[in-house]
Amino acid sequence: MKVLVIYYSQSGKTKRLAEEIAKNFKVAGNEVELASIEPVKEKDYTTNVREAREGVEAKIKPAVADVSGYDLICVGTPVWSSSPATSVNGYIASITGIKGKKVACFATCGGGSAGSTLEKLRTKLEGKEAIVVDTFGIDSTRPFSEDVRQSVKDFVRKLMV
Repeated sequence: MKVLVIYYSQSGKTKRLAEEIAKNFKVAGNEVELASIEPVKEKDYTTNVREAREGVEAKIKPAVADVSGYDLICVGTPVWSSSPATSVNGYIASITGIKGKKVACFATCGGGSAGSTLEKLRTKLEGKEAIVVDTFGIDSTRPFSEDVRQSVKDFVRKLMV
């Protein structure tokens, strides 16, 4: 299976989760591309959170926009005010070749729940006619412990079925 794991991370926590997801796919024998979403202009956290709540689609640097060559796309974001990061919104707006593709969403949050963020991602992706097969969120304030690693393994295993 050819897998794209693409994410935005301002603090490095979502990047770490993306790397763990990609590693688990590779260990299982899949072809994996790990890529980051980079905004054209990084903004301060307060502005990012306000704009995320408003659903702003940030301008991003070129990323893997055409996903037609992948069997599975995993999209990751930090939780900002119960919403995806503006760079992830911008990426989803620019993505092509997503119709009918399997997609999984993942998120990191600094406490609370990633539920509403993951639901917003699902809605955006389904609006582009993607098939969202699963979502996964972690509390990034907790240590990246063995139980978190096991949860990531379980998430990846379900996606390979």
